[in-house]
Amino acid sequence: MNLQKLLQDPLIRGGLAGTIAGIIMELINYPIYYLKYLKIRPTDFSYMVITHHKADSFLEITAGFINHLFFASVSGIILSYILLITNYRFPIIKGITLGLGTNIILLVLGSFFNIKSVINISPVNILLLDISAALAFGITLGLLMKYFQQSLDLNTENN
Repeated sequence: MNLQKLLQDPLIRGGLAGTIAGIIMELINYPIYYLKYLKIRPTDFSYMVITHHKADSFLEITAGFINHLFFASVSGIILSYILLITNYRFPIIKGITLGLGTNIILLVLGSFFNIKSVINISPVNILLLDISAALAFGITLGLLMKYFQQSLDLNTENN
């Protein structure tokens, strides 16, 4: 089965786009983290939601990264179906909205479940995470979905 035929499926298309966007998100945030502007990476945040502490060892960072990519792929699948329902109008705006929205939802859930490591994130780091991570994820996801829509010639006519 060829890739173009696989990408016709919104589940596979969204999962792939979300995974790629998650990797790009990490690549953008690692330099910001190592320059000490960010105290946590998206990988750390993903790991903290599960274990309530920051990823320190290589195994913990790997587990956080895998969890982050899983969550990113699910977000891509959600956007894929949203775009399918809305005839692929404004994919970048919807990607940004999904990226920022899911980040805020995760912060609210962290607060709701009283996850100390999430609650103790400073407002500056939350803002930097929103701007750098969630925005990068949303823009990348939207651009990938737009690219898939155009290259696969998916139906974009109004019903």
